[in-house]
Amino acid sequence: MISVYWGKAMNKVHLRLVIFLALVATFISAPALAQTITIRPIEAGPYGRGSSIGIPVLLDKTVCIPRNNVFRLFLSDANGSFAAQTEIGVTIESHYTSYINGVIPVNAAAGTNYRVKVTAGASEAISQPFEIRAQLGVGIRVSSDKWLRKSPNEPGAVDVFGLCNGVDQQVFKLTNTTPGTPSISATVFNETDNTAAGNLTLAVNVEVPFKATTVNYTITTKAVTNGIISTKCYPLVNNIPYNGLLPLSDNRMCLSDTKSIDFKMPYLDIQRAYPGNYFNVDFGDQSGIITLTPCQIIAAKGIISHKYTESSCERTSEGVGKGAFRASMQAYNPYCSTIGTISNTPVIVLAPGVNLFRMPATSCAGKEVTFVNDSYPGQVLGNEDVSCKNRNPKYTWDFGDPTDPNNKLTGQRLNATITHSYKRPGQYTVTLTLEPDPNDLCEVDVYKLPICIVEAPKPNFTMPEKGCVNTIISTTDQSVISPSTCTNVAPVYRWSSTSPGFAFAPGSTAADKSPKFTFSRAGVYKITLGITRGCEEIQITKNIIINAEATATLSPDATFCQVNIDIPFNPTALKTKTTLTGTEEDESPNFEWSVISPAGVPAPDITPSNHARYPVIKFKGAGVYTVRIRHKNDCGNTTVDRSQKITLRDAPEFNPVASPALLCPTATADLNANIEAGSYTSLKWTSTDPQGEFRGGDNIINPVYKPSAAEIAAGIAHITLNVFTDITGCETLEPKTIDIVIQPVNDITTPNTVVLCTGANLNYNIDSPAPNSTYTWTIISISPFITGATESANGSKKSITDKLVSSNLTENGTVVYRILPINGNCTGTPFDLTVTVAPNVIANFEVAGNNFGCGDTEIEFKNTSTPTSNVTYLWSFGDNETSTDASPKHIFKQITDGSGNDVPYKVRLTVTNACGEKTTADQEIIIHPAVPLARIGVPNPSADCGKVDRITVTNTSPGNNRSYTFTLTDGKGNQIKPPIVKTDKSDAVFTDVVPTKTEPYFVNMIVENLCGTKAPIPAPRRVDVAVAGQSDMEISVPEQCAGVPVQFKNSSIGSTFRFDISLDGKIIDTRTTNVMGDYQYTFADAGTYTVTVTATSNGCGEAPPSGPRTIKIYGKPSALFTPKVVNCNNLVYK
Repeated sequence: MISVYWGKAMNKVHLRLVIFLALVATFISAPALAQTITIRPIEAGPYGRGSSIGIPVLLDKTVCIPRNNVFRLFLSDANGSFAAQTEIGVTIESHYTSYINGVIPVNAAAGTNYRVKVTAGASEAISQPFEIRAQLGVGIRVSSDKWLRKSPNEPGAVDVFGLCNGVDQQVFKLTNTTPGTPSISATVFNETDNTAAGNLTLAVNVEVPFKATTVNYTITTKAVTNGIISTKCYPLVNNIPYNGLLPLSDNRMCLSDTKSIDFKMPYLDIQRAYPGNYFNVDFGDQSGIITLTPCQIIAAKGIISHKYTESSCERTSEGVGKGAFRASMQAYNPYCSTIGTISNTPVIVLAPGVNLFRMPATSCAGKEVTFVNDSYPGQVLGNEDVSCKNRNPKYTWDFGDPTDPNNKLTGQRLNATITHSYKRPGQYTVTLTLEPDPNDLCEVDVYKLPICIVEAPKPNFTMPEKGCVNTIISTTDQSVISPSTCTNVAPVYRWSSTSPGFAFAPGSTAADKSPKFTFSRAGVYKITLGITRGCEEIQITKNIIINAEATATLSPDATFCQVNIDIPFNPTALKTKTTLTGTEEDESPNFEWSVISPAGVPAPDITPSNHARYPVIKFKGAGVYTVRIRHKNDCGNTTVDRSQKITLRDAPEFNPVASPALLCPTATADLNANIEAGSYTSLKWTSTDPQGEFRGGDNIINPVYKPSAAEIAAGIAHITLNVFTDITGCETLEPKTIDIVIQPVNDITTPNTVVLCTGANLNYNIDSPAPNSTYTWTIISISPFITGATESANGSKKSITDKLVSSNLTENGTVVYRILPINGNCTGTPFDLTVTVAPNVIANFEVAGNNFGCGDTEIEFKNTSTPTSNVTYLWSFGDNETSTDASPKHIFKQITDGSGNDVPYKVRLTVTNACGEKTTADQEIIIHPAVPLARIGVPNPSADCGKVDRITVTNTSPGNNRSYTFTLTDGKGNQIKPPIVKTDKSDAVFTDVVPTKTEPYFVNMIVENLCGTKAPIPAPRRVDVAVAGQSDMEISVPEQCAGVPVQFKNSSIGSTFRFDISLDGKIIDTRTTNVMGDYQYTFADAGTYTVTVTATSNGCGEAPPSGPRTIKIYGKPSALFTPKVVNCNNLVYK
């Protein structure tokens, strides 16, 4: 598994890539001879100076080489020593190669013990010895009709044949352009399957075809000129590119500090991709791109893990839509850049909720505690809002108060006002829980807080009821504070008064238990004691009266032109203004009022009493009165004594009235002066608006008044009456004003037109300025096909609720009502209401032709809605485009992201009639790709040696198509089983497959869409079948000298081959290879050896070993000789 973690720390981005491959670390720290690289058998020579030399190599697939690796080729000296090695190859910067080419230096000395060394980092491989002669060699040059990289014609240059996207059974034309050679030979090795793929002879300038399957090859060429050989390797890349990145289980996850999401890549397919490819994986969260080699993906079995650190909501990513990250995988070839189609998959990452609330740490028993929910509700699935926010979270509150029936509240909204009252003191624990949501991926921890409940304090105190200014008033605290077991918070006292003049006496503060006060002015003061302990402040308020030295001030003597009159004595009276200070009560023995009346006149009445601060005195006759006030209190020793003479004259009394006092806007009012006892000389009526009209004159007792336009608009007229006499001191009596209220102009203000759908209630609410108006109406016009209209003969109704029905399906009808507003006895202006009755609308449409298409398709719609007049149309086509045509045409686009999916478009027609009624009709249009996308899963064989019970093929093609045709062939295209044709996407199963040899089979599928277009899968899927292996071999020579290589001519059939070398009946060495063909071996010591080979076939186990083959090995000849020496070749030297 590959784990990728991105995080932010110190404004830097860090990548932690953990590949769980022990062998990777082994490779990095391996000793110089670690078998990461193996050199395949090479020609033993003789090479010439300037000869090209191609070295085929085999990499250990269990060890992943880093991408920044450099492959290099070195030549030893003539003795095989690399102490002064010479680099002769073209370096290859890659994590993979199957060869490396070089050139023999032109100054190389002749010798038979040369070796080459291939290095990759700290790993290296050394070849068997070969010979270099002093003659000149040639540099091989081969070209192809299909290049991936074409370099200058130099012997060691890197030339690559092939295609970026491999094609099975593709023919490549190879041409020998090596100067001075009539022909060269070539061996082709299948690097993907690790098998020999044949031999070629390349005549000069003659195209030679080679048919390739979807693998990569190494072509090793050999030229012989005048006994000097040259070799060169050419890679041929014809692999199929593979991309694919899917979540291993669910593509939805909750954002977490510990959780990651696992993705699966098609590592079984990637095993057959070109090993030199690399893959960029982007998790879509801007955390950066990681690059993986096929080896890393295969070693991790295709599993890559990524930890997301932010939500995918608010994201809109091409190819996956809103609210998701686009995790993608793109394959790259070193010669082709991007290959294949990028693989996109949506990943939804939701932020979890957080429970959080606020409350006071302490509160009082019996007091409501308010809890504020500050929780974040998290994000949920299924929310069309791109924010994914949980729009309707519900919470459960547990107040830790089990004896209370209201201890638990469920289903509470986030912004709900939550309160709870604890009846008893003690320690409680409050718990908040987010209730589960079926669309929520995340678990949210509950949140708990403790709360201490104490008995509420009971404030109380005593102080004097009265006092004087600038004296000290003492208090005594009598509050009750109960002890608590869960808090040691002390009570906090706070004394206050909002009245001016209040102050704390020196040495006292508002926080004292029993402070002292002073008052700088007289008044009734409210003294408040508040105590805070565990809850909001508890208060008690008491009053204290603060008096000052007594004072009294009366007005000068006054005359009134009436005899029976109530006269107030207070600070606001005009002729009898009175001011008493020092005593703050409104009624007190400190005040003593008295009146001396004229002889023979009854004593006046003093209300409410003669001890009131400001009384009203009712006088009962003409004459001169003496009014006296005596004032004394405890804040001084002086008694204040003041008096005022009041003279009453017998002038006439009058009380003007208007009838009626409430007028309609166009009416008049009858005025009456109502002059009673006494005589007068004249009178005068006036109005605040001179435009008002006094009919009959403004100097008579009973005029008629017509209000002005301004008074009608204002709704009131102010009328004043002045009366004049010849009584001394009372020549002009105090005027009196009356008000005439005028009803407003009551014209109807509601709209005079209404559009109504047939069969609907009119529900027309009439309104006019007078709030209590009623209305009557008659029908003055109606269309003949309209029914349901009624008249109202009384004024008790304020709404017309007729249900109007039209029998005409295509035209509008009208009803005209005449409405009369009534306000009391006032009638307003007649008002005509025109009601338009529209017929019902029915939306409907047809598709002209098919309701589907392949590729961009124009589709025509036929509108069959009714009615066809006085309506509007709005079409929406499901692609953010609209039309208002009656019967439009529209081009629907196929999907362009390469996914091959069908695109459903919801077409909606909305028809609106004149009354605003809307109806809709919907249909779905499906657009398939112009060319269908064929996809199958990895074929799943149920295999036994020599027989395959069944091969199950999963159809993963996107979209819906007409048919799917599956075929099973061998590597030459021969049909193994009859084709299977499916009209759905169920599995295709080939049964009773009996192979005749170990070889690959290939599954193909051709999909045909609903428009008749066919397309195959990108490349047939390979299925390996096996039969029992065969073991057979020969040895290239019957005898040889020790230390000289021999060839085991291996003609076995199988996947791996084990050579057992025996001496004297005992196995002394065993070599295993998965390379078909000859195997080179060197015997170190003399003796007669037997060799057997045992072939193993995948799926079939080991075959019986071959018959033993014998070879005689001679010891190395001695450097000393006698006159006659017989050497290992039985030649006699003398």
